Amino acid sequence: MGKRFLKSLAAVVAATLIMMTFTACSKDSDKTATIKGLVMEKPVAQPYKMQTMEEMMASMGAAAGGERGGAPGAAGEASGGISGGPPGGFGGASNSTPAVYIDNGRYSAGKSKSGVVTAGKIGDEFASDVKIIAKEGDIGGIFVKGLGSEYTIANANIELSGNGNFGLAGPGSGASAEDYATLTIRNSTITTSGENRNATAAQDHSILKVYNSTLTAHGAPFEPDYTNTEQKKQLEIDGNSRTHVTLSNSLSYFYYCTVIAEG
Repeated sequence: MGKRFLKSLAAVVAATLIMMTFTACSKDSDKTATIKGLVMEKPVAQPYKMQTMEEMMASMGAAAGGERGGAPGAAGEASGGISGGPPGGFGGASNSTPAVYIDNGRYSAGKSKSGVVTAGKIGDEFASDVKIIAKEGDIGGIFVKGLGSEYTIANANIELSGNGNFGLAGPGSGASAEDYATLTIRNSTITTSGENRNATAAQDHSILKVYNSTLTAHGAPFEPDYTNTEQKKQLEIDGNSRTHVTLSNSLSYFYYCTVIAEG
């Protein structure tokens, strides 16, 4: 009887010691949780600031808006271009004339190449059933520019061919928004052929929205060495045209669209 009592007493004492140790550890844990440097704090997301065009070009060692980029496959010594990139670099200066030029909320006939528009209605805020066919590299489709421009294109058919003489985006594209403009495209088909021919583009704080449309850039006959440069290493793709580009703090949205890039 005495032995069993001693065993029971020992078991109770052991259990009590374990509970006391656990409680002490819990209290110590509570204390360490309040020690400066150990308190878990919820990270605060830092606002992301997109680079301006000038900052991006400066980071690549070139001045923004140059006349020509590096020669295909070359190192791009000429200022203002991306290494081995298309003439003009990102959104470089362009002497292209769009078929329809919307300037700060107004249709500008003087800045438009209206002769290539073969059908449709064109207004200050809306273009419907427009058909544009241009075979010269310096003629574009619909160009919407300026903060006061909120333009909609519906049921359009735009076909551009010929090598573009500009960089990315700009008035030589099939349809593009620039300089805080907003462009909406619905139920349309835009097709381009040739080097440096974007189907659509948005740049300089603009917004582009495309619904139920087909965008195609055929590019030009493929030459493997054309983009054998830093661009190719970074993008891991080869080619001589882009179906769409979004540049310099702009936003682009595509809903139920087909986007094709060839060449």
